[in-house]
Amino acid sequence: MKNFAYFLKGLGLALLFTLTTVSCSKAGDKPGQMPKKYSVDMVVTAPGMPSANTMKMFVDDKLSRAEVEMNGFKQVTIYRDNKVIMLMPDNKYMEMEVPNPTLNAIQSISDDSKWEKAGEEEIDGISAIKWNIVTKIKGQTINSVIWTDKKEGYPVRSEAEGAVIDWRNLKVGPQDKSLFEIPAGYSKMEMPQMPQ
Repeated sequence: MKNFAYFLKGLGLALLFTLTTVSCSKAGDKPGQMPKKYSVDMVVTAPGMPSANTMKMFVDDKLSRAEVEMNGFKQVTIYRDNKVIMLMPDNKYMEMEVPNPTLNAIQSISDDSKWEKAGEEEIDGISAIKWNIVTKIKGQTINSVIWTDKKEGYPVRSEAEGAVIDWRNLKVGPQDKSLFEIPAGYSKMEMPQMPQ
């Protein structure tokens, strides 16, 4: 369970890096934009994890899907129509509304990030620019590092709070729309009520 918690932390950081890279791309001293339609493998390593785990990410404009397998269990999370949909075992799914104000708050976090170029390095054979990033979330400062492809501006590696995410097998282009649909035969589960 502890390892899974570390992994989820790594995934959260990976998503933050994605949002930060997309939004902080208008100025010439920051990386280029992520493509609007792509797939990528995000290899996450974090303290307490016995080995790296890979999250497959599929993005098609405002649709996204994340797949990860741990201990033989495949977890699929879909984001569409301001909802997060989690596909569960036994052909069930749960969904949660994510209102626009929440998304706007996440976007503002990214917009307020401060970037500083810290040189150039080679990552997995790719010439990359290293950036130090300072992001403030609810009064807390998060210091992170991201390496971006020198030619394209896409992420190659990101690191924060001990978690490292390597971005591999980036493929730009439209994704199969069925990836973002609830599979036939799945029934909805109600979200568990939080204790008062």
